[in-house]
Amino acid sequence: MMFYFKPFLNQWIAVVILVFIQAISDLYLPTLMSNIVNIGIVHGDINYILRTGGFMIGAALLSIVCVVAAGYMMARISSGFGTILRKKVFDKV
Repeated sequence: MMFYFKPFLNQWIAVVILVFIQAISDLYLPTLMSNIVNIGIVHGDINYILRTGGFMIGAALLSIVCVVAAGYMMARISSGFGTILRKKVFDKV
């Protein structure tokens, strides 16, 4: 069965990388938030709060882009896999 996934190996690797980047960016958000509270708010540094908030927005956008791209690639992989299986079944029958 895994033989039929071989044409999609590059896309599988890309999906794994995208999901990894998405997970890292999601896990980085609480660290940034704690830095805003512990450094920015405690010291009253508005510039630090705004700069770190910008990084948070960037990390969230990166996460969104990675999730959408991974979902698109997984849909393409599953569609291609289904097409290959249908063709094999049709040829067999």
